[in-house]
Amino acid sequence: MAKVMTMEELLSGSSYNMELDKIKNRIKSLYRDMLTKVYKAANPGATVSDIQSFLDNNDIDFGEEKEEFDEDVESLENIMDQLLKVDEIDPIVDKEFSKPEVATGKEPKNKIHDKVKEFNTKALKIPKGGLFTPPDKHSLPKTSALPVPKGSIKRKIDDNPKVDKKTLKAVWDAERQKLLDLVAKRNREHGVIL
Repeated sequence: MAKVMTMEELLSGSSYNMELDKIKNRIKSLYRDMLTKVYKAANPGATVSDIQSFLDNNDIDFGEEKEEFDEDVESLENIMDQLLKVDEIDPIVDKEFSKPEVATGKEPKNKIHDKVKEFNTKALKIPKGGLFTPPDKHSLPKTSALPVPKGSIKRKIDDNPKVDKKTLKAVWDAERQKLLDLVAKRNREHGVIL
């Protein structure tokens, strides 16, 4: 009977690391090919040494340093420990508080000494005469009612225009005949029989 392997056992073996290395190498080769094409397009006259130095300067790094990873893990664990410490926090019930001072009386203490300044003001005298404008005169103009028109209105429009009825009838007949001819022509084209 075959033994069923857990995910942890599958990932702990060297086969996982080999697959991961293959994936990393494939990504590196594709990335280097892309960088080479981009550099050649930007610099058509570049030599092999120029391309190689460009690839070395811009190569991809997967962060294979295990020491840096361990340091990051330790710093994160320290931060989590500091955040999760419950023992050092004092409960609120045990703390002592003092009563706040509340102002009493007609006015609060901070407004007793703030007196409003009163200023003596006088109206300015408006100069009259000389270059200044004289005072306005307030007087109503005399008005009277408008006269109501009386009499009859003379019309200048002719209500009975004279039209030559024979000419108008001839125009209508000509237009009617054109329309009848057009309808007959379309009926012949489309095979309509009336």
